[in-house]
Amino acid sequence: MADVTISQLGLGTPTTGIVVPYSDGTTTYQAKLSSLITATGDMGSGAFRIPVGTTAQRPQTTATGMIRYNTTSSSLEFYNGSAWINIVGTYTAEVLVVAGGGGGGLCYGGGGGAGGLIYNPNFVLTSGTVTPITVGAGGVGRAVNGASGVNGNNSIFGSFTAIGGGGGGGGCGTVGLNGGSGGGGSSSPSPFAGGTGTAGQGNNGAISPYGEGGGGGGAGFATSVRKGGDGIQYSITGISKYYAGGGTGGMWPASNNLAGGLGGGGTGGYFTTPNTADATPNTGGGGGGSIQSGTSYSGQGGSGIVIVRYQGTQRASGGNNIYQITESGITYTVHEFTSIGSSTLTA
Repeated sequence: MADVTISQLGLGTPTTGIVVPYSDGTTTYQAKLSSLITATGDMGSGAFRIPVGTTAQRPQTTATGMIRYNTTSSSLEFYNGSAWINIVGTYTAEVLVVAGGGGGGLCYGGGGGAGGLIYNPNFVLTSGTVTPITVGAGGVGRAVNGASGVNGNNSIFGSFTAIGGGGGGGGCGTVGLNGGSGGGGSSSPSPFAGGTGTAGQGNNGAISPYGEGGGGGGAGFATSVRKGGDGIQYSITGISKYYAGGGTGGMWPASNNLAGGLGGGGTGGYFTTPNTADATPNTGGGGGGSIQSGTSYSGQGGSGIVIVRYQGTQRASGGNNIYQITESGITYTVHEFTSIGSSTLTA
């Protein structure tokens, strides 16, 4: 058996420390173990039992180096001075990565293509590993006569890179740009082709009809008309929502304005004021195209987003929004990365 150092023996009950009864055969004492127990010699073939409990039963007063077994997450965890961290193990997460959408074109402008979308329902996270993350910005729209929309920026989760959406064609007659989904072509005096989407992430933009801008491609559907293609619907946050919809091209007259594709795509229009044709932020939607130059604006692409979800209470750190949801009696933790730029997820 191991030797255990006992720091104090005495009558009465110690006020601190781990208290155990001890008897010398005549008198029963209360023994207080010191905060640091020294064990030497043969530890035997048994087991040492550390504290066990749920997440809710974690100590209210914490200290760096504490260790326990969490029955909620079925894992060993330790306190690193600021948070409880899993020591060893892997767990499965859902990961959604959406790039920034492309901006709409100006002058018979095409709608911006949606940002590329990647979804992995069985991504393995290893405790203690750090995954780099980037959320891409949407491409800018235009207020300059005859300009195409600008491509959106890539979003990244580790080895996954979602490609930014292609800008819509502009200049009264240019093709849409390639991207995660392609931007719609611009027309006048003749139709021009839409941009090409990235395989597995999005779809092509539409060729422009005469006198209109073509719709930007969406992650779920290409479009052969002016309206932006729809994105794909997920419930990873606990709410069913579309992501990565294409922007709609511009059209004459203004009364024929159409909303963008499901998933944040911007509305296409004739005369549009600033922001009215912009895609929805954190959806990867493409910006709306505008028909007229000079006094009008085309829409900006929506910024991207990265979402990570796993079963159980919080095990990882990182993200702008961290919360729990319950589905069919099962608790999930969701990490949303919404701020444009670089960050990390620590598993």
